[in-house]
Amino acid sequence: MPVEETMERILVVDDERNILRMLNRFLTQEGFRVETARNFEEATSRFQEGDFDLILTDMKLPGRSGLEILGWVKERNPEVPVIIITAHGSIENAVEAMKGGAANYLTK
Repeated sequence: MPVEETMERILVVDDERNILRMLNRFLTQEGFRVETARNFEEATSRFQEGDFDLILTDMKLPGRSGLEILGWVKERNPEVPVIIITAHGSIENAVEAMKGGAANYLTK
């Protein structure tokens, strides 16, 4: 079996280009196949195009939030883990993310 078929595929969603580049580079070096999106629309489009093993999304995005991505993904495939990352962490946001089905909640 070719290696690329066994690699886990991750969708990273963040509106900050530098964060996307850094996470893309790091995760690729670790052996993951990575796709990126900068907003809700790009993320949902990419998700529909392929099978992902993990979604890593920022909490605050232009227009719609990472929590909305979490809900959208969970409605379509509850088995895909979603990790919420944020620079604006709060206990309330963490609780909301975990209640929504997030696999984890991390601060940048």
